[in-house]
This record gives sequence, C-alpha cells and structure tokens, in this order.
Amino acid sequence: LTLLVLFLAVGIPLWVLPDEWKLPDEDEQETIENETWHLAQARLARLYNATLGHERVQEVRRLVEPLLGGVLLPFFQKTTFGRRWHFEVRPEVYVYMAFPPGTPVGRADTLMRRFEAVALASPSVARTVAQITEQVAYLRVRFTEASLRTIEPYLVRERLIQQAVQLAGLRYLSVSGLLEQGYYSGSGVSISEFRIAAYGPSYEDLEALCERLAQRLKAATPRVAAVNYNVDRYGRPD
Repeated sequence: LTLLVLFLAVGIPLWVLPDEWKLPDEDEQETIENETWHLAQARLARLYNATLGHERVQEVRRLVEPLLGGVLLPFFQKTTFGRRWHFEVRPEVYVYMAFPPGTPVGRADTLMRRFEAVALASPSVARTVAQITEQVAYLRVRFTEASLRTIEPYLVRERLIQQAVQLAGLRYLSVSGLLEQGYYSGSGVSISEFRIAAYGPSYEDLEALCERLAQRLKAATPRVAAVNYNVDRYGRPD
C-alpha cells in the first residue's frame, strides 16, 4: 500500500504518450530490410490508435492526467528546460586588422584586398564581406554549404594565416573562425598557441607519434618556438 501511495504521489506520466502513432508515408520510408518488423510496427500503430489514441480515450486522459500526474505534472509544466552551454564555432573565417594612427584608408583597403583575393581564389568561398575604416578593417569569409563537408575551408583559413604572417607594423591582426584557436598578433610579432588533441589505446604509441610530429613541425619552419606534447587540454603539464 505504501508503494502504491508513493507511486501515485510521484505521478504517472500519461502526458508523454502521443495522441496518435504515426508511421512515415510510403514515399518517405527508407529501404526496409526487415519486412516483419515493418508489419509489426504497422499493427502496433493501428492497435495504439484504436485504443489509447481514440478520441474518447483522449478525452478521458485529459480528465485523468491532473489526478494521476502527481508531482511530475506541475514539474514538467512549470519548469523550463535549457541546454548545456557550449562554445559555438561558426563555419566562417574572420580577419581583423587594427592600424596605427594616421594610416590612410587607401592603405587599409589595399591590405585587406590581399586577404580578400586569397579567399576568393578558392571555389569553396561563397562570398566575402569587408568593412574598412582608417582605424580598423574587418573581413568575413563565408563558405558554401557543400564545401563545409570538405577540407577546403580549413585550407583557406591556413592560407589567410600565411598571408597574415607576412605583414608587420600593425597594431593588431587576427585570423579566426572554424577552430577555437587562431592567429593573433600584436605588432605582427606574436602568435597564439595551437593545440592538437590525440586519442588512442596506447600512451606509448601516442607519445611516439607526438614526438615525430613535434620534430617535423620544428624542422618545417623557424617560426615554431617550441612544441610540448605532454600537456592537458588547457596547456598545463600533464
């Protein structure tokens, strides 16, 4: 009896039952590999719609739900369920430049045109949007939907970073988007860290792989100051 009282106090979630069990139309169905399961679904749907989905049963349910809903019914009716916040990376690339005082707008436009030409040279770029003043210049690179399933947008991003590395004398220059990390340069002399996450069943194999990658990166360009492959995702020593 105690369990029954507790069960009724918590409530029976009748409101989660659908009013009708709908099956997809024939032209919307995918290829059915198990015809027996498909027939069973159709029979269950007809049985449900003839019983719990019947109009008279629905009328009774609307009367019974407040009585049997218990504490669950007001909880689900009055509680707003949100979603976990996460860092959203938009499928675009951004170039931002801040110029020293006295920079002519023509000079700013010339520098930004270099980045715009690099971006538009790729067929993956749908359009570019630029805003230029004597103080700052801003470029947004938008990609086609089809290209977002390929590596090309990331290659465009790297080409823009290569273009940014060649510039100096700016108050600030950044290339960001697609990934959380990006290129950020104050006076054209510094760059932020890049992180690569590696996963695998063997720590020794991962360590050997990271060591080979570190040697390759340091040998490829003198701009790589150091590579630390024994850190956590926040850059701290592991």
